[in-house]
Parts: sequence; C-alpha cells; structure tokens
Amino acid sequence: MLSLNSLFLILSAILLTSLFGSVLAGKLQKPSLIFYIILGLCASNLFLNNEAVKSFFEPLSNLGIVLLLFTIGLELSLQRLFSAGRLLITGSVAQVVITGLILAIPSYLLIHSLMPALLVGLTLAMSSTAVVGKLLQSRAEDASVSGEVTLSILIFQDLVSVVAITLLTFLVGKSQGGLVLAWLFVQKVALIALSFYLLTKIINLVFDKLRLNREELALFTFALLFLLIGLFGYFSIPETTAGFIIGLLLAGRREQHEIFSQVRVFRDVLLVLFFFFLGTYITNFNPLIMIGAFGAAFVLMVIKFVVLWLIFIVLGLHQKTAFWVSFDLMQIGEFAFILLTLMSRSRLIGNAHYQFLVMVITASLLLFSFVYRSKLKFYRWFNYFISRHLPFLKHFSTREVKMVFDQLKFDNHIVLCGYGRVGSYIGHGLILSQLPLVVIDTDADRIKKLLHRGVKAVYGDATEPEILDYAQVEKAKFLILSVPSSIEQEQIILEARRINPDIRILTRTHLSSNLRHFKALGVSQVIQPEFEAAITLLKKILKLYNLEKPEIKKRLQYLKMEHGIQE
Repeated sequence: MLSLNSLFLILSAILLTSLFGSVLAGKLQKPSLIFYIILGLCASNLFLNNEAVKSFFEPLSNLGIVLLLFTIGLELSLQRLFSAGRLLITGSVAQVVITGLILAIPSYLLIHSLMPALLVGLTLAMSSTAVVGKLLQSRAEDASVSGEVTLSILIFQDLVSVVAITLLTFLVGKSQGGLVLAWLFVQKVALIALSFYLLTKIINLVFDKLRLNREELALFTFALLFLLIGLFGYFSIPETTAGFIIGLLLAGRREQHEIFSQVRVFRDVLLVLFFFFLGTYITNFNPLIMIGAFGAAFVLMVIKFVVLWLIFIVLGLHQKTAFWVSFDLMQIGEFAFILLTLMSRSRLIGNAHYQFLVMVITASLLLFSFVYRSKLKFYRWFNYFISRHLPFLKHFSTREVKMVFDQLKFDNHIVLCGYGRVGSYIGHGLILSQLPLVVIDTDADRIKKLLHRGVKAVYGDATEPEILDYAQVEKAKFLILSVPSSIEQEQIILEARRINPDIRILTRTHLSSNLRHFKALGVSQVIQPEFEAAITLLKKILKLYNLEKPEIKKRLQYLKMEHGIQE
C-alpha cells in the first residue's frame, strides 16, 4: 500500500512529464493527447506498474471524462445543428451509420463476434472534435462552407457518442432477457427525464432569485453535478450521462462562459490523467504490432475518406467541399478511446484487441497530424485522378445547378469569390447598387437562390482556372475574395493575375502575417476585419474626446502605416 505522500509525488511526476509532452507537441504541431498516451506507455514500464497507483488515479481520470461530457453539453448548439439544414443532418446520420457498418467488417475479421464488431465499427466512425476544431480555427477555416459542414457533423458525432456511452454503460454486466432489459431501460429514461425536469426548475429558481458570484457559481455547479452523479449511481445510470445533462441544463445562460472557464481547468488536467493512464494499459508493446497498427490506421482512414466523399457527393456537395470535409473527418477521435475502454471493462472485447485498437487510434491521429498540412497537395492529386479516371463523379454534384449564362458577355464587372457570411453582405450591397456582379461559390443551394433572383452566379471552385474563365475574369474590373482560407486566396490571386494582370483585387485576412504577403502578390487592398473593427472603435472614442478631425485622421493613419497598411 503506497502512502499518500508517494501518490502525490507520482502525480507530480505524471503532470511534469505531461507538461513536457504538451510543450513537445506544440513545437511539433501535433495533438498533445498522442504524446500523453506515448508517455504513459513509457512510464508504465518505469514507475507506473503498480496496480495500487492505477486504482487510485482511475476515479480521477474518469472524472475527467465526466467533465468532458459536461462541457460538451454546456457548449452544445442544437440550434446550429438543426439550422445546418436537412442535407447536413442527413449527411451526418449517413456518415455515422454507413461508415460504422463498413468499418464493422474489418472489425469482425479482428474480433470474430458480431455485436462487438458493430460497436467497434461505430467507434471507429467517430472523428476528433478537439483536433479538427482546433485546426480549423487556427487556419480560420471554421467559417468556410466545408468548415461549417465539418463542425455540424462533429456536433452530431458528439451526440451519438454520448448516447453510445450511456447505452454501453447500461448494458455492462446485464444478463436478463430482452423484455426485462427494455423495461429497465424505460425506467432509466423516465428517471433521467424526471431529473431533467426537476433540475430545470431548481436552476431557474436559483438564477432568478440569486445573483451568484464566481465562487458561489462554482459551488452550485459542482454541487449539482455530484448530486446527480450520486443519485444516478443508485440506479446504475452512468456518471457521464449526469455530466452531460447538467451541462445541457446550464447551456445558453448568461453565466455559461463563466462556468466553462471554471470547469475547463479541472477538465483538462483530469483528461491528461485519462490519456496518460490509457498508455499504461498497453502492456503488449511490440514494434511489429505497432507497424501493423499504423498499417491498419492508414487503411481505416482511406476507407473513411472514400465513404465520406461518396456520401457527400451523392448528397450534392461540391467536389472540393466534399474532399475537404472527408479529409478533415478521416481520423479516429478521442471518444473512441472512451468507448473502447468501456467495451474492455465490460469484456465485450479482449485485452489484446483493446490494446491493438488503442494503438490504431493513436496511429490515426499521428498520421492525420502529419498529412493535414499537405491537404492542398492531396486535393490537387485527387482532383486530377477523378478528372482523368472518373470524370462522371466530378460533375455529379452539379446535376441540379444549371449554368444558363455561358453565352452572355461581361465587361468591367465585379467577380465576388465566396458568398458566405461576409460575402453575402458585400454581394447584397453591390446588387442594391446595381453594379455588374458575378458570384462564384461552391454551395449549390446558394447558387440556385442567386440564379433564381436573377443574379449571375457560377457554381464551382474559384481556384480552378476554368471557373475563373467561366466568370470572364479577363474582362473583370475588380476581384473580391471573401473565402476564408488563405491558401485558396493565394491560388485565386495568382491565377487571376495570370489571366488579367490589370485586375484590381481586394481580399480579407485574419492573419497579420498575410498583409505584406498578399500585397507582394499584387493585391490592391487587404482588409483585416479585427484591425478595421479596432480602428472604427478608436475613431469613435477619439471623437468623444473632442479631437479635431485632422488630428484623428493623422493618428489613425499612423496606426495603419505601423500595421503595414498604406492608403
């Protein structure tokens, strides 16, 4: 039996080791959870081979999963999911069901049991919300068409994962017949619904009658969380369900962000413990097995990509959007670790299969982090392959978009690339101003609506020369780029300059480092939304201090020059 002092020293060693892994992950721009698992694997052979240590830290790491589900419920935007439209909801369901069934085939070849193979297939169909969401935000692609589709699907996957965790925990150790299990399940659903109703009343009463400070808000949140965990425990309802319900009940309130900021620190530290100890369970480490895990991960990622791409092509997404979404979702996510751990504890899969699958998931995240930076190169190769060998697929998604103005002649018109949140405001203003406009976008629904309104619009990828030719960029006076991806912007700029050296190009960027780069490429005006907002606010403040207009203009001009903007 280890003393409490020894356990605290071990905890300190784990956290310091994990800190090293996180710093190394940041330097190499790889997901940190991969390094936590690898370090846990190394530590298991050094100082964590004691079962007493694992039994002490396991409840703490499980609490990290509870807090993860809590924050998912807290941040869950059902409105965003449902506002995504029927096509995306259909695509999300099809992605989980079809991909899960297809991946169940190789899982069955490994496990030789149907039900566990189906569960493993569903598990492998899930993608990483944490990794993909972070990558999309870092590249300012979360506001793009493909980014919004990807995030909507990840939200749906998170919901499926929560339900799967709840059902899997419920089925553990149950040997009763089907009718008895069904009746028990109905009872638990009724209890969850009753708890949801009563807690809603309590939370509304507390927030309506009291103004809780930061400390009181934290006490109230954790008290509710542990109360529901304790009550659910008496009825064999998983603690993860309790965490998700409490998060869902607190979502949408004005205190939501305050609650999230308080819980996030505990969640992140405890999740580090979970992934670290996940590595300690890999006891059959063998270089040949690891090579096999990387091979299996590669095959599974290719299968996921192909299945996802075909699903979204059939549903009518543009080829490039379908590629981007499929590429972003082809890895296996962090929820797979949790689901596999539950399956291992319930003896649905053996220890050897569990360890191999954990290595496969880790390998998939590692492979994905290496290939993500080359996404554009993969798209070019894929586009060439489809155009050359499967041309009917390239134009499959354009079946409902009729290009009716290829014979029309344009001159001195404006070409607007991207009709999303920013582009739609620009386009609406140009339409109201009755200026000659041609819109290019990869969203078929947007293009059809514009064509129905009589606006000239091209369905396609503006990085492709034939699309720019179709919009007659060689005769255009202005080119406005409203696509969020800086990689796509650079491609469009270079191609447009080649077609029409005299065209004036205006673009936006979220990154200060792109200001001079785009200027060097020949862009006439580069707009950085955050900086422009700051200038507008500063101008209003200076006016309120009764500064003269020439003085205000002088100060703002100095800031713009300092920022690399010359007018």
